[in-house]
Amino acid sequence: MNKLWAACPSSDLCVASFDEASFYYYRPTGETHLLNAFPREIVDLVTKQPLTSDTIAKQLADLCDEENSAEWQQKIKEVLLDLKMLGLIIETYS
Repeated sequence: MNKLWAACPSSDLCVASFDEASFYYYRPTGETHLLNAFPREIVDLVTKQPLTSDTIAKQLADLCDEENSAEWQQKIKEVLLDLKMLGLIIETYS
């Protein structure tokens, strides 16, 4: 069974995006979160389809012209956990 990351239900969010940042209003908690381009890109990726952390790390490494190293993958996992804590993404399994 693979752990995948997916976007929370779109009905839970109200999003306003600008050049370098986006505001995410999370209806269940009433909290607003400000994301810069990097975590916003992660949310955008998992909104298209659920992905593994390894796939997310590879796609972002390609996008950011970074090496998909163990350190990079760990950084992505930390951001994923932060986004989950905020309620912006969820874990699912396939």
